[in-house]
Amino acid sequence: MWQHSVDNPVPSISNFGYTLHGISDVNGDGYGEVVVGDPYGCLSGSCLYYKGTVTLLSGLEGATIWSVESEEDCDKVPSLDHIWNQGCNFGFSLGSTGDLDEDNKEDIIVGAQGYDGFDPDGANPTEQYYQDVGKVYVYSSSDGSLLWAKNAGLIENIDYGYGIGVKHDG
Repeated sequence: MWQHSVDNPVPSISNFGYTLHGISDVNGDGYGEVVVGDPYGCLSGSCLYYKGTVTLLSGLEGATIWSVESEEDCDKVPSLDHIWNQGCNFGFSLGSTGDLDEDNKEDIIVGAQGYDGFDPDGANPTEQYYQDVGKVYVYSSSDGSLLWAKNAGLIENIDYGYGIGVKHDG
């Protein structure tokens, strides 16, 4: 057994462990790994709103294999909600996919239901942003590199990525 603590630059808003997902062995030690979501997390120390983080931990010893923070500029839409409802909420939901990058390891899918969509062709700059569109990302479990990302288009408050379910072929 092990425990893992997070060194979050803004610890009062961290919610490390909000979501958890187990995946097969990534680092070759013979033990499965643990994917941890923190939809309020911040690795960079410069998060105005809740960007969110995802961390892959060794299932054997709990050591960090890699961590990623949302790369999005969260909350372009001024929210009428309370501050805790603002942000991308990257890591709000987690799942695993098949081996999309062909490295013989399953990959990780991450939901960010608070992501705000952007319409660069909007006629009025104040109406170019769409609140809580949501976005889903897929990362390589080997190194945490982004494989692809998709949002729900420009439909406000759809919260795409709120929950994740994966149907494998075969």
